[in-house]
Amino acid sequence: MKAKIFILLMIILFVVAGCVDINNSIAHDKSFPSDGRYKILGPVNCEGRKTVVLGLFWGGGIGYKDLYETACEKYKTRDLDVINVSVDENVMSVLGIVVNIYITMRGTAIVYNDKP
Repeated sequence: MKAKIFILLMIILFVVAGCVDINNSIAHDKSFPSDGRYKILGPVNCEGRKTVVLGLFWGGGIGYKDLYETACEKYKTRDLDVINVSVDENVMSVLGIVVNIYITMRGTAIVYNDKP
């Protein structure tokens, strides 16, 4: 009987220890271009999800290109840049078998005054 209770407690401990929720924030270059040769359009953000199964197979996710496309749609121009980018990741894992990473990217859209 004690062995069954011990095994049951070990399984419960394994399941509880295997569930993880981590918040990770990454701040990239936070500086603006020099000399004020730009006009600030405003903030922009996009969200996405990446799923990893068994650490071998994954799908989804977002990157700078998705943030740039969101800014182009929001401000109705393709001649802009997104700076001051930060990335927030919320990682949720169940026993390491399935890992969901919820990603939020934020930045500031600008347009340069001097066109090449």
